[in-house]
Amino acid sequence: MQHINYDIQAIISQPHMAKPLERFSNILLQWAKIHNLTAIKDSKELYHQIADSLLPISFLKPFHTCIDIGSGAGFPALILACYYTDSKFYLLEPRKKRVSFLENAIISMGLSHVKVIADYSYNIKDIKGGFNHLSCSV
Repeated sequence: MQHINYDIQAIISQPHMAKPLERFSNILLQWAKIHNLTAIKDSKELYHQIADSLLPISFLKPFHTCIDIGSGAGFPALILACYYTDSKFYLLEPRKKRVSFLENAIISMGLSHVKVIADYSYNIKDIKGGFNHLSCSV
């Protein structure tokens, strides 16, 4: 198994990570003041959640497709999508307020390889591209 250096500062400082994560942090903290998306209320808590969301990169091999069932505030899928830019991500979330947040975050972060599906998992019959190797959940 290939060992991946899990230096969180080095990872989030990479050009393809820094700007999207900054945008995510700004929009999440802004929405958290108004909506009950997450218990995170400050940047220190948010940093720890981002670091936890990136932990799977220390053992995951590259993959084609990921589905995050019950995406909530986007952890870990939106954070992992910043790192795995060649993978497709589907965020399955039935609650409208959270769907709105996720869609805004995706646009703000520039994650064209991420799609929100506003539905329950039991209603999903097929997603183009399939679920090859990975299923992420919060």
